[in-house]
Amino acid sequence: MKRNSIITRLKSPTNLRTPDPLEYRWPRSTERRTVLLPLPRGEGRGEGERFFDSGPSALDSRLAAAGERPGLSRHSLVAAACLAALLPGLSVAEAADATNAPPKKHWESVASMDLALTRGNSRTFLAAASINSKAKWEKDELILGASAGYGDTTTKDAAGAEATTKTQDYLKGAAQWNHLFTKRLYGGLKLEAVHDGIADINYRFTVSPLAGYFFVKETNTFLSGELGPSYLDERLDDHTHSYLGGRVAERFGHTFDTRAKIWENAEWIPQVDKFENWILNAEAGVSAPVTKSLEVRFVAQDTYNNQPAPGRLKNDLKLLAGIGYRF
Repeated sequence: MKRNSIITRLKSPTNLRTPDPLEYRWPRSTERRTVLLPLPRGEGRGEGERFFDSGPSALDSRLAAAGERPGLSRHSLVAAACLAALLPGLSVAEAADATNAPPKKHWESVASMDLALTRGNSRTFLAAASINSKAKWEKDELILGASAGYGDTTTKDAAGAEATTKTQDYLKGAAQWNHLFTKRLYGGLKLEAVHDGIADINYRFTVSPLAGYFFVKETNTFLSGELGPSYLDERLDDHTHSYLGGRVAERFGHTFDTRAKIWENAEWIPQVDKFENWILNAEAGVSAPVTKSLEVRFVAQDTYNNQPAPGRLKNDLKLLAGIGYRF
């Protein structure tokens, strides 16, 4: 009766009732606070009644004062045991998910193709292809690029004789490696090889160590500047020579939320001991996605050689429009 009297005094004064034996066994929570009384779906036991909760372990303190020892219920112990059994399984599942997660993609590449064809009084053919790849790691970046183009035009004179003239004949390749020393400061090396039959450049090899700095470096936008020496070895027409030059360059790129992109880059390479001999290379482009992998592209490329091969113009400009494939 002592237990009955304790519990009864804890109930609401407006609904005094002595709990039955089943109610005595109804568990308190793991924090030993009072809970709803009586058992769920307990007919005739006044569902929804509460004990007064005057603070943590209010009921336990009163039972302890009456000489009874409070403790966790059997239901609480079973729940704790089930939780302990589940935790190792959850850890194993999380570890498996981490192991089976796809590896982070390092390489991003795009291959593009441009084609022009005419027929009639003249026959014109122009094809250009390029592939550009970029890989990023925690401290390193690798940029690779290659392009090639060929074009010709065939015309007929009044006698019906055909004459074919080359309009494009070039092959280019470049590789640049950058290593980050800080979040924005980096050093690297750029290698480039060029052949251009129209400009009478049999070959030109350029080696350029560099120091660079990111003035803007965000998720979708970057702007960097580069400075360093260059070594050039070239054969223009029938003249071969090599020289030491300087190099000043910049790169910019931005990706929109629609995955459309704009970019541009430029570099100026003057000969150290003959400053009037210099080369300026520049490129600007825009691309817009058609599907997840396909895109349309428009690219402008310009090369200005202040001292070209004999009989050749200083400036070469190319405007290319075509389809690109990202992978």
